[in-house]
Amino acid sequence: RFAMDAERWLTEFLKGQAAAPDAALQSFFAECADRNPQAAVERRAKELPAAADLPKEVTDAGLRLYYKVLGMILRREEERLGTRNHASLLNDGAMHASLLAVCCELAAHTLLPMSRAFPTVPMAMGVSSFAFLIMSENFLRDFEFELSPQLRGHLVTLCNKIVESEVWRADTPVTAYFADS
Repeated sequence: RFAMDAERWLTEFLKGQAAAPDAALQSFFAECADRNPQAAVERRAKELPAAADLPKEVTDAGLRLYYKVLGMILRREEERLGTRNHASLLNDGAMHASLLAVCCELAAHTLLPMSRAFPTVPMAMGVSSFAFLIMSENFLRDFEFELSPQLRGHLVTLCNKIVESEVWRADTPVTAYFADS
């Protein structure tokens, strides 16, 4: 039942969204005064899921979710800031990698339940557990009502797992911070 509900939600949520930037997202790219980030965004969106060796169906769903959520983030920022130039956000490679990792994790969890143990997807994409945690918390805060209850629960579980174990490993920013204190 869980898998069917989550898959139904994902299908409905992504209806009409391509696995590429739509016209609205392209217009945000064009508004960047410094440089148009579209090529870099599309390159990352192609390379990072390939590094995770995800099936095509999962990659497509992850990319569609990524582009849809990125558009939603930009529209919210436009309302909040009153500008369409989001060059600093759109040129932030770490932010894009983290968002893409969250989207692909959600797609993999929905379409391939029990097939990949966390943190396989973000690690393959070069996203640390700490960066995944930060993006997941933002994702939950900003899209709580858009997410299905099952996927919201999955992200909460992952956040808890990271806080309970992953961020305390020796090679994380949290332990480095405490070591420097």
